[in-house]
Amino acid sequence: NIEYSCPVVNDCEITKRRRKSCQACRFRKCLKVGMMKEGVRLDRVRGGRQKYRRPVETEAPDPCSFLNTLHSLPGKKTTNKVVSHLVLVEPGEIFATPDLNLPDSDLRTLTTLCELINRELLITIGWAKHVPGFSVLSLVDQMALLQSAWMEVLVLGIVYRSLEMDNELAVAENFLLSREDCRSSGLLNLHSVLLQLVRKYRKTKLDKEEFVTLKAMALANSGIEIVMF
Repeated sequence: NIEYSCPVVNDCEITKRRRKSCQACRFRKCLKVGMMKEGVRLDRVRGGRQKYRRPVETEAPDPCSFLNTLHSLPGKKTTNKVVSHLVLVEPGEIFATPDLNLPDSDLRTLTTLCELINRELLITIGWAKHVPGFSVLSLVDQMALLQSAWMEVLVLGIVYRSLEMDNELAVAENFLLSREDCRSSGLLNLHSVLLQLVRKYRKTKLDKEEFVTLKAMALANSGIEIVMF
């Protein structure tokens, strides 16, 4: 018996150009149009004509397969390979580059904030490409997920950087926003909401591994219906 395993959701796009992207979904599509299993040539199958069954290999792990392991080992570091990979590809620290030609005012604060958000968006796009399972999606699906999830990913980053702060938001390593800064810039409501999140995650003692997992969850569960053909 021939067995294949899809690394995603068993519904990959199979076209003339992408027919080699997923052997499992290609095989399933062939069966739907009338191909018989007996028609598969074993000498064309990787590992064919062997007397033992080799373990099925997948190209990329399910991006959500690790979520149930977060607190399964209390008091111990997780050995989950996906989480370890996410820690490895986590972007480095980000620093603000305020325009010194502007006076030290609300305008400089808002200008610096907008520049940081633009950079964070580009960083998020680069980071997403390293999240397991993301790169096998079509470009349309990748863009849909990013458009839906980038703000939540950005907020998680600010919250994580702010865990050690005292009533300030660490938008960057060298750019802290106090309540008064946000009030004068018209961002008081944003400051209040984000500070509540900081306090919530501080109580849970959020660590680096949990943080990168939450980011991947935000990307993979953004509420967008993936378009598969």
